[in-house]
Amino acid sequence: MLLDDVPDGTEVALVDHNENQQLMKILNKMRITHVIDHHKFGDLKTSDPIYLRFEPMAFLLTSAILSDTLRFRSPATTTDDRNILEYLIPLAKIDNITSYANSMFEVKSDLKGFSTRQIHLLDYKQYTFNNRTWGIGTGETCIKEKNLTLIPGDMEEKVVRQAFTANVNNHMMISRQFLFVRPYISNQLSVFRNVHISKPLCQSKNRAFTLAKRNKRDKVDSGAFILLIIPVSAFALGCWQVSRRTWKINLIEKLKSRTQAEPISLLENLDILPDLEYYPVHVRGTFDHSREILIQPRSRLDFADFEKQSAARPLVTTGAHVITPFRVANRNFDILVNRGFVPFELRDPSTRRAGQIEDEHEIIGLLRSTDTLNAVWSKNEPENNVWRTRDVAEMAAAIKTAPIFIDEIKILALY
Repeated sequence: MLLDDVPDGTEVALVDHNENQQLMKILNKMRITHVIDHHKFGDLKTSDPIYLRFEPMAFLLTSAILSDTLRFRSPATTTDDRNILEYLIPLAKIDNITSYANSMFEVKSDLKGFSTRQIHLLDYKQYTFNNRTWGIGTGETCIKEKNLTLIPGDMEEKVVRQAFTANVNNHMMISRQFLFVRPYISNQLSVFRNVHISKPLCQSKNRAFTLAKRNKRDKVDSGAFILLIIPVSAFALGCWQVSRRTWKINLIEKLKSRTQAEPISLLENLDILPDLEYYPVHVRGTFDHSREILIQPRSRLDFADFEKQSAARPLVTTGAHVITPFRVANRNFDILVNRGFVPFELRDPSTRRAGQIEDEHEIIGLLRSTDTLNAVWSKNEPENNVWRTRDVAEMAAAIKTAPIFIDEIKILALY
C-alpha cells in the first residue's frame, strides 16, 4: 500500500524506532497506538495518553536479528549481531535456531495469494533525486535448495527470477523492472533478496495498476554545473592541502627520528635493510677507488662562505657526488658509498690524490634507496658511464657490487 492510500486517523505501530525525526510526515495524521522498540524512549509526541509496558522480548529480538542478517548470510552482519544472538537464544528458549530461522524465512517470504500490486509494493519506499521521484521495493522468496543442486551460477538467477515473478508473469511491465537478484544460501533454504526499481507507482481512476512519472525531467542549465564545480573543486583542493600538510609533517618527523638514531651494524641487519632507509649504519672495509663513478650535475651551498651569502644570491657550487665501491671487511661483497661532493674541476681522481684513502677503516652513513624519477631528471646511461640519478640496482649491476647504498655522514677528506 502506498502512503497516499492510507486514510487519515489510521492506527499504526512503530517498529524499531520512536524518535520524531525518523517519522514520515504523513504519520502526523495517524494514530500511533503501539511502539515495539529496543532503543531508548525518544521525543515521540501524541495526543493520546502513553502507556508503557516493558516485557522480556528475547524471542522477538532473536527473530529481528535473524531477519535483519538473513541468519548471518548478509554481508552487513557484525560481530555484535552474533554475540547478542548467542546471549538471546537461551532466554528465547529456542531449541533449534537453524530450523526456526528457516521456517521463519519460509513463512515470511511466502508469496502465495499475493497480487501483482502487493508483490511490487513489498517494503516499498520512495526517494526523490535529480528532480524525479523513484520507488524501490524489496521482496524475499525461499526456494528449497534441492531445486538449485548443480545449477550453474548464471542459471541460479534465472530460477529466482522465475520464482519471484511467478505471480506477475502476466504483467510484463513490472517483471521487466527487476534490476538484480542476489542469493544468500543457507543450509536448508535459499533466501533470495530481489530488488526492483521503478518509476513512481500511481493508480488511474479505474484503479488499474500503472507505472507513471510523477515529475517531468527538468532541463538544467550548463552554467549551473560550472557554478557547482567551482565550490566543489575548491573544497577538494582544500582537503588535499590539509592531507598533504599532515603527510609532510609526519614525513619530517619520521626522517628526524631515523637520522638522529644511534648507528646500527650493517652486517647484523642485512635481512631488513629495505625497511631501514635513512637509519645510520656503521661498517668496516676498504675503498676501491679504481671503480668510482660520479652522479652529476649536483649543487650545494658553499657553507664555508656562509656569511657572504644572501637570500637573493646564495653562493652555490656546482659539481658531482663521488660514488665509490667499498669492500666490506671479512666479507666477499662490496657496497656503494656516496663519499660526498666535489666541484667540477676536481671530478678527475688524479686531481684529488689526497682523498684516495687506501687503509681499512670504519665508515658511518645513512642507508638510501633509489631516487624517484620525475619529468625533470633524465635517465642514466650505464653504457656510457653517465649517471644523473641514484639508481641503486642499476649502479650495482654496472660496477659489480651488492645493491646497498650509503650516504657517508662523517666524510673523510675527498680533496
